[in-house]
Amino acid sequence: HLPTLDSGDYLLGWKNKEHQYRYCHSFSEGEIDDLVAAVADVAVLKERFCADGRTHDLNTYLVFEKR
Repeated sequence: HLPTLDSGDYLLGWKNKEHQYRYCHSFSEGEIDDLVAAVADVAVLKERFCADGRTHDLNTYLVFEKR
């Protein structure tokens, strides 16, 4: 039995193995901005970039530095 997921949450198959899944979340731009703001007192956003996929924009990466 799989859990109920929130908006943007996905369970994807894992290595073509039956009943094995990986959890993924597709963040909106607003959620990413909220995440950056939520950790601002302990970390500084050093870089934000997109990569992966045919168009090199499949995933967004955030690089933080501890304050």
